[in-house]
Amino acid sequence: MCFGRLASCWLVIIGLLLALVGSAAEASTHYAIITNLANAPKSAVSIDVASTEVRSAALSLTFFPNGVETPVFIPDLVGGFSTASFNVTGNDDMLVRVQERFPDSFSMVVTLRQREGGHNTVLTVPPITQVQGLALVAAVPSSGQAYLLVGAPSGNTAFNWSFTPPTGAQTIASVSLAAARVQRIALPSGTGGLVTVVVTAGAQLIAQLVVDDGKADYTLLLPECLPGITVLSTLFGHPIGSGLQAGSTIRLGVSNHGGATVTIASGNPSLALVSPNEKTAGTAFIKVTVPDGLSDASFVIQGVEGATGTVTVTASSFGFSNGTGTFNIVQPALQIIGLPTSTPSSGLNTAFQVQTGITLDDPSPFSFFEQSVRAGGSAVTATISNSNPAVAQLVTAAATGQSATVQIAAGQSVSPSKVFPGWVEFDPLASGTTTVSATIPGFITTTKGSVLVTVTP
Repeated sequence: MCFGRLASCWLVIIGLLLALVGSAAEASTHYAIITNLANAPKSAVSIDVASTEVRSAALSLTFFPNGVETPVFIPDLVGGFSTASFNVTGNDDMLVRVQERFPDSFSMVVTLRQREGGHNTVLTVPPITQVQGLALVAAVPSSGQAYLLVGAPSGNTAFNWSFTPPTGAQTIASVSLAAARVQRIALPSGTGGLVTVVVTAGAQLIAQLVVDDGKADYTLLLPECLPGITVLSTLFGHPIGSGLQAGSTIRLGVSNHGGATVTIASGNPSLALVSPNEKTAGTAFIKVTVPDGLSDASFVIQGVEGATGTVTVTASSFGFSNGTGTFNIVQPALQIIGLPTSTPSSGLNTAFQVQTGITLDDPSPFSFFEQSVRAGGSAVTATISNSNPAVAQLVTAAATGQSATVQIAAGQSVSPSKVFPGWVEFDPLASGTTTVSATIPGFITTTKGSVLVTVTP
């Protein structure tokens, strides 16, 4: 729910406080990080409380790591919404816990808003409590000093963070964070890039991006006020073969956005990459532009060679809440196309091709789905063999015999046809049967990757 117009979400926001998951956490317990920058020794913070009930609320704010508790009284929630303000001093980043003081806790939404002194701006993303997996994906601007703030409400929490610049090497590090502590990590400045945080152990984690860019009066909209982004599945929801690629789409929640730039990021670049189209090599993240009046933009997911598993793709854009989609990367497969199962011995040679894709758990004729070799990857080489030299042989531009090789280039899903270099033909010699099979290292040879051909008199 958004209270008021989007423009009312003023000032820089520390983030939406999410209830802790698990049986030990009540619905009225929230956590957030309050930042303290060098030029902001004193911060004015307001706490906004909203509820479906009209009543008052007595809250306790506990600041960690010192454990100091401060009571805050929220007067009658007129219209289900009210605000109280307080000051925070100190030079450390602090984790704050917000709790309802009495056992008759009620459902509420709590937001902290922070105004920094001096000329510092704090840009944040919504903090996320996460048991395991992806906790944060955020685009880092190229100006200003950016910091990653990570807090652990309870227990030792292990997490990995990575920073990926548009060009150059990716920075990856592992951190173990003590309970009720905030870790501040300085990110490389002047380049821009993508920061990712992944929880590696079963515990809660709050992560957000902070940028000191020397500007004032920056407004970040509350996430509950924002339209969302949907990351659609591939065609028919099919998985993507490792070393192959398939198209997908992001969809903005509104089309009258004035023009939007959307960052699309892979949660695991060692498993899958993203690309703006089928002709461009994939990277850990890309930016796509959605013109005003439109809501969709296409992109391509590329499986990394030899890798299989599940990857989360996150789409983010200023003025929209993040969207995520889950995609499966599976072992690729091949089949032979264009080779008949019967041909006369006096007939002409038959050109045929090897096709790449994925095999589905489906006994129907549609159990194979074509996918091209990913752009930026290497061409794959298929070895074709013929089992009975007395019945037939394989012919290429270079040689004639019982085996041949063809290549499937990056961006293509089939080997060349007769009109292009690199073709292969089946040459019938005498009546009988023979089997033509194709193999590619690391690929599944489907039932259609081996064809029994009868050569008639």
